[in-house]
Formats: sequence, C-alpha cells, structure tokens
Amino acid sequence: MRHLLFALLICIGCGTAFAQTNDTTARIDKLFSSWNNATPGGSILVARGTNIIYHKAYGMADLERDVPNTNETIFEAGSVSKQFTAFSILLLESEGKLSRTDDVRKYVPELPVYQAPITIQHLLNHTSGLRDWGSVVSITGWDRQKRGHTLAMALQVICRQQALNFKPGDEYSYSNSNYTILTAVVERISKQALEDFTKEKLFKPLGMTNTRWRSNYRKVIPRRAQAYGQFDNETLIIMPIEDIYGHAGLLTTTGDLLKWNQLLETYQVGGEDIFKRRIETNKLNNGSVNDYGAGITNSVANSGFRVYSHSGATAGYRAMLMYYPQKKLSIAILSNDGGFAPAKAGYEISDIFLGHGPEQPSSPEESDTKTNISYNAKELNAFTGEFYSADAGGTWKLRMKDNGLEAINEPLVTFPMTPTDQRDVFTADGLRIEFKKNKKGAITGFTATESRARNVPFTKTSK
Repeated sequence: MRHLLFALLICIGCGTAFAQTNDTTARIDKLFSSWNNATPGGSILVARGTNIIYHKAYGMADLERDVPNTNETIFEAGSVSKQFTAFSILLLESEGKLSRTDDVRKYVPELPVYQAPITIQHLLNHTSGLRDWGSVVSITGWDRQKRGHTLAMALQVICRQQALNFKPGDEYSYSNSNYTILTAVVERISKQALEDFTKEKLFKPLGMTNTRWRSNYRKVIPRRAQAYGQFDNETLIIMPIEDIYGHAGLLTTTGDLLKWNQLLETYQVGGEDIFKRRIETNKLNNGSVNDYGAGITNSVANSGFRVYSHSGATAGYRAMLMYYPQKKLSIAILSNDGGFAPAKAGYEISDIFLGHGPEQPSSPEESDTKTNISYNAKELNAFTGEFYSADAGGTWKLRMKDNGLEAINEPLVTFPMTPTDQRDVFTADGLRIEFKKNKKGAITGFTATESRARNVPFTKTSK
C-alpha cells in the first residue's frame, strides 16, 4: 500500500511539472503570436546549460516564395557580432601580439592624432569618442541602406574625422567605428581576414557549423532569411548592402549562438582569463562605472540576477543574446522582422523564468514652456547657401521655401529646418544644426550633431 501511495505521488508530481512546462511554453508562445505565415518572424531558443527548454521558429523566411522560418534558418545577428571581434582581440592579446593598453595608432597609423591616445581598451568599451562612421555618412544623405560600404571605405570616413565626440575615456558612447577599427587590427596583426581568423579559432573549435560572416553581400547563403520592414503599411525587403563586417555581419542560427554562449560557462576556448576580460567592467575618467565589457554588457536585470547581454539590428534583421550566469540560462533570439524589439522580448522571456522585480525609478521629465525663436525673411536668408564637410565628405544646400528654411541634402533629399529655442540653432532630419558666425555676424558654417556623431563641421562655400 505504501509503495502504491508513493508511486501515485510521483505521478502527481510528474503531472504538475509537465503542466508547468506547458504553461511556460504557452507564455513564451504568446510573446510571438503576431508572427504567422503572412509575416516575417524569427527563431527563439531558451536553454539551461546545454539543456534546451524551448526552441521554436515563427513566421516566414521568404515571403515571396512562401518559405517558413525554421530553427535551422540563418539570420544576421547585428551587433551581437561584436562579441566575436572582441574575443579575437583578446585571443591576440593572450598570444602576446597586442595589449589592450596599446595606442591604436600603433596598428592603424592613418588615424589622426587626437587630444589624447585612443587605446584598444577604449575601442572595446565604446569609450574612444570616435564618431560612428555610419552616422557621419548618413548626415550627407548616403546612409548604409543607400550605398554599399567596405572596410576600406569605412576606415577612410573614420580617419577623416579631425575631432572626437569627447576625450577618450570621458564617456561611454556606442559607435560602430570602434569595432571597425578593431576588425582592421585583427586583420593586420594576424595577416588573416577576420572571416578566416574566426573560422579557425572560434567557429570550428566550437562546432558552429552554421556560422560565417557576410563578407560579400551578393553571395548566395543557403537557408538565409530575407529581412523585412514596414513602410507606410507596406512590407519591404531591407537587406544589408555592404561588404563590411566585425561590428555586425555575423550570419548564424540560434543553435550556434547557444554553443557560443556556453563559452561563458565552460571557457572551452581562451580559458578563464579571456572570460574575465570579456565581462570586465571599466571606469571612466571621472570614476563612474561603464558596464560595457568586450562586446558584452555586464549588468543586473530587474529580476536581481546578473546578465551578460547584447542586442543587434542591421537592415531588417534583429537579434538578442543573453546569459544569466547564476541560473545558467541562455536566451537567443534572431529575427528577420525590422519592426521587432529583440531586447524587450528577451527580458520578457527571462521574466517568465526569473521574475521581473521592481522597476527602476525614472527621472521626471521637465516641462518646457518656451517657444521657438522666430526669424524674419531677411534673417532666414542669411542662413542660405552651400556648405561642405570634409569630415562627412558631402554637401548641404540651404534655401528659402514657404517662409521658412529648407535643406537639400545630397543626393537631392529635402527636409525642413525647424528653429529651436536657441538662437542660430535648428533641427533638421533628426540632427541638431548649430550655425557659426564670424566677428561681423556673417554665417561661416554650421555643425551637425546626432547621438553617435557630434559637431560634424560644415563650412560655407557659396551663397
């Protein structure tokens, strides 16, 4: 009788555990219920250690040909790719071929001399102050979806910048230029393309057979999902059109990303020393802590658990990779839906397993009761003319239109110049435009600023 009762209790326990598993699966499924056979989608993987808890694909890999996404579909991982470039740098350091404290001009001497040296460590941690090369080229109308870029082209843009966003080490500011330079460093020291270096040192040892770099965007990649985005309620293909990688450009699967994440537990390649350097936080010049390590953010989630993570977005691809060391919990998300928020989804999944915890208090927004400064026609006309930027490699033309000021950004893209609450400062196409005057009050140029590229100078060349 006792044996029968014990067996009955075991069965009840197993049934409860099964119900909880089904409930967990259903909760994760619900997060991605908007993806179907008429939409793009993605692949989602959740694992504890090597034990895969959840692995499902949603939506379509190719809407034109009715090809569904599967867990073997290859997506682009966006900036999750930075982990692989950073790891390559740390491997070279472990081999005695460089030091993180080295001035990067030791390897990239064409970089200008700035107010203070930029080190390899500054690049790894996004504290160099280098303007983001993609942001700079977009200021002149040639963003990364309009012109194909190569590593050489991006290096040229970076090396044209005669100023930084800030003194190296003063701030954290995410910039793809950091990892473009690191890619060049790996290739110049190893005498190998990053593509070949990582295949030999990382992909093969880890069994990442579905992983490679987008070194040629025209190359046919079997099982690769097309990337999409929504514009004016229309679904459009948005594929990368550049032959540059290292800051992004990793083609992979969620299964391969799990193999990569397990390095954070097993130290299979590089050992524990490199693991520690990957997650090592650093201090800015003012002593405050920057939680961005070597291609990984090392932070504490609302759940109270530490998490190593990075999100990614390139063209219409989206990605999120997370690892909770205290729970050995991995979450890998890859998507071909440009409207998808991968970081939000990643934390929603982790909340299912770990709980959410209290929200961090946000700072109250200050009310702004000021009105924009107004200009008469004569004042506005003083801003018109042609302006050239050697740093950005392009021209803006400003003209009067409808009692206001309009910018023509080559190649012939127009947008309004909106006055702000500061004299001689406008906004245009998401940029802050601050005009410069000489001692006689005549306009001599302006600076264009956005979050990743500050004060890019333009000089007035003609009326």
